[in-house]
Amino acid sequence: MLRQAGFLIGKHTWSDKTLATRRGYIVSLAKAVASSVEVVPETIEELTDPEFLDVAAETLKEVNRGEYPSAYVTSVLKTARKIARDYLCRSPEDLREIDDTIALHKVNYQGIAPRNMSKLRLFNDTRIQRTIDLSAVLLRDIDASIQRKRKAAHKSDGSLPKAVEVIDPELGRDIMAALAHDILLARAPRSENVVKARLNWVVWQDGRARIVVPAAQVKMRSAGDADLTIQLGKAASKLLSTYLETVRPAILTASQKESPYLFPAQGKTNADGHYAGLLKRVTARLHEKVGVRINPHLYRHLIGWIWLRDSLDHLPKVQRLLGHKRLQTTIDHYAELDETLISNEWLAHLDSRTAA
Repeated sequence: MLRQAGFLIGKHTWSDKTLATRRGYIVSLAKAVASSVEVVPETIEELTDPEFLDVAAETLKEVNRGEYPSAYVTSVLKTARKIARDYLCRSPEDLREIDDTIALHKVNYQGIAPRNMSKLRLFNDTRIQRTIDLSAVLLRDIDASIQRKRKAAHKSDGSLPKAVEVIDPELGRDIMAALAHDILLARAPRSENVVKARLNWVVWQDGRARIVVPAAQVKMRSAGDADLTIQLGKAASKLLSTYLETVRPAILTASQKESPYLFPAQGKTNADGHYAGLLKRVTARLHEKVGVRINPHLYRHLIGWIWLRDSLDHLPKVQRLLGHKRLQTTIDHYAELDETLISNEWLAHLDSRTAA
């Protein structure tokens, strides 16, 4: 009944985050229609007219033309199709026309987008090592800053404050970034499972920490599936312990004392929520120290890339690490990433078998 009345129900609904993205798509689509046919669509029904979508797609394709093919136009069209089918209940003929337009603009690649592939190829052995060492480098910088602040206080009034007493919000956010980086390296979890991690997900055993993400909170898993366990190493566990015992309590505001989040919000807005900008800070520090600018989602692919550079035999292990249900999914993501991975392994094999 609800479906027939034009309501989106069940799996056809969008989360608030997805809704914000889709709203942006619709705005882009409306602007493209207006600029290409000089008609401003007044209703969503006009906007999803197959003829309007066809000319708007061409405009968007031209605007987004670049060195690498982009799936943006396809994403916009798929959003329009979902609205046309599930909300407006457009005719099968209209939907077929929209499908034809989507097929026409589909980018022919599987897995990681070419633009992101080019980013990952920038991570050579030196940059990979810097990425692995990023947390330690950040902590050295933080410690140096803390010592400078303590010395300045001692010089000013003769007191020598404790380290935790000079940690300001900026240093606190950098400590959170270092810890988040360690969590990402440990299991390559999706962004949402890091920034929205909760205190009651942290479990300790023999001095080592695990972050157990409930299955219902993990993409592609349901309540009946296994939870996602992120096992931290010794250094990361030590950092997490220090953060929980001294740093986090020191940077919490009065209204955040009962915050359930491992990384509480920063700033006045959404003070009772999570630190939404955490991974942007992590990638900013990565760019600063490693020299490559990536978006937070690409971090997940970077972890797989680092391991596969060592050996393509790690594909099944990368599948397990990333939580792909099928090995083919992992292959689709990485097989085309760099053919030199295969040729380099073969050349190394030849070198090992060639007489000196």
